[in-house]
This record gives sequence, C-alpha cells and structure tokens, in this order.
Amino acid sequence: MLAEASAQEGFTARPTSLPTSSFMNPVCSFLPRFALIFIFLTAPLSGCTTFDGLKQIRHLPKTAEAINYDPKNPDFFYDQSVRAYRRMSKQQQNGQPHLEAVVRDTLGKKVRQEEELLALSDTGLSRTFGPSRTAVMGGGFLLGVGIFVAQVILLFPCALALGVVGEVLGIPALPVSSHLETVYLEEAQRAYDRGREQLAAGSPESALASWDHAEQLMPSLQALSDMNFWRGQAFDSLSEPRSALLAYSTFLDYSESSLPSYFKANFADDPTWEWKADHAESRIADLSRRLARNGSLVTFSSEQREERP
Repeated sequence: MLAEASAQEGFTARPTSLPTSSFMNPVCSFLPRFALIFIFLTAPLSGCTTFDGLKQIRHLPKTAEAINYDPKNPDFFYDQSVRAYRRMSKQQQNGQPHLEAVVRDTLGKKVRQEEELLALSDTGLSRTFGPSRTAVMGGGFLLGVGIFVAQVILLFPCALALGVVGEVLGIPALPVSSHLETVYLEEAQRAYDRGREQLAAGSPESALASWDHAEQLMPSLQALSDMNFWRGQAFDSLSEPRSALLAYSTFLDYSESSLPSYFKANFADDPTWEWKADHAESRIADLSRRLARNGSLVTFSSEQREERP
C-alpha cells in the first residue's frame, strides 16, 4: 500500500512540474525582449533615437549640467580656436590639458560672450527667477516625471504587442537599433559629401538641398561640422547676401569642428576650422557693410533661416 501510495504520489507530482517549466521558459525569454522594445519605443520621446549613444550623435549638443560661474574665480576660459568658452580641465592627456566640451546654452548655441556664460550660471538663474528659482526647478522636474509616466501608459501596450509578435516570429530586437544607427550615419555622410562635390562642380542649389537632407538626418552636424560655412559659400555664389550672412553667423554660433569623429575625412585639402572661422568673420563684416549701404540690413538671430523658393 505504501509503495502504491508513493508511486501514485510520484505519478501525480510529475505532471505539475512540467507545465511550470514549459511556462517559465517563454516568459524568461519574453521579458528581456519586452524591455528592449519598450526602451526602443520610449527613447525617441526622450530625445534619443537608438542605443549606443546615438542621442549624442544625432541631436544638437546642449548644456548638460549646471554652471557655476564666478568672474573672480573663473572655471571657464575662452578658446579662440572654436570662438567659444570651455570649462577648465583638471585632467591631462599626453602631457597636455584635456579639452572639455564647448559650453552651450539650452538651444545648443555656443556661449561666446561672458554675459551669456553668466546668464547660464546659478547666479544668472537666481537673478532671473529670484526666490521662485527652487519652485521653477521643482516644477520642471515634476513635468519631466509626468511626461515619462505618460510615455509608459501610452507605449506599454505597443511594447507588449511587439514583444509577443517578436517572440512568436523569432525577430531579434537589439540589432534593429544598431542597423538604424548605421543607416543614419552613412546616409548623412553621403549627403554631406555630395553637397561638397556639387558646390565644387558649380551647382550651389543642389549642394544646399543635399546639406538640408544631411541636417534632417543628423541635426548635430550644425554643431559638429562645417556645413553652414559651405552653405555661406553657396549663397555667396548665388549672390544672396542675406542668406550668406545668416549661414556664416550660424556657423560661428554653433560649429566647433570641421567634421564629426564618426565621419571619414574625404577631402584631403580641406582648410582648417580656424581658417574657415576667420573667413566667415571677414565675410560677415563685408556682407553687413554691403547690406547696410543698400539699406537692407535687418537684425536676425542665427536660429532663423530665410525661406528660399
């Protein structure tokens, strides 16, 4: 009887363990997939398009942290080579001071004047908001939390559905983002290079269209390339002084390098960024005088762009 009971118990115990194992295996493989898809869906709303740092590559650099600027004890210095302020570095690289990132405002524009640096600092914020500064910053934090919660509520069903479909069809989630990053980079490089070649071949309008396409793919090219300098050259050749003035001004206000690190240098005889900056300043002065003489000089910011037919 005991053997029969134990055999019966053993017989009844085995079926209960098999469904648990078969149920846990798909769940364990589904959860990582669901997490990746959910991150992939929420990332664009957070300002990031794919993984692997594409947020920094694709989007225009902006101020990333609070600035404590004191004119009596400055932590920043004006770097003439990029016509903007940098943070003082305490690190060394190959025996030379390590260059920190260029200081930019919340719109990505380079900080080129001490007054702009002071306005970004805690002192400037305190002057602007006064006693309500803490309340304003707290409100901004709560708004960010609210936006994230809204993303979770809206995108959770989408991530769940995509996770189930991907699990059933066996589609990998992570390689999609890496492939998308490669596509953006390669197409942006091709559009930039095509514009340079078209300008050299005497087709400035085609070059401008190519650079517009490149900037749509990679807005950070405004800050990390010399694209707006070449736009100024194109508008110069088209005898459009106002558009050329705006392009040169945008180049000086945003650009800090001739090419981003993720581009191949396909133009061996390219002038240095400093030469382009000097030439842009010279052209701005010449164009401003010409427009003022003709009575058509208007004030504008580099955030504006003249619409072309």
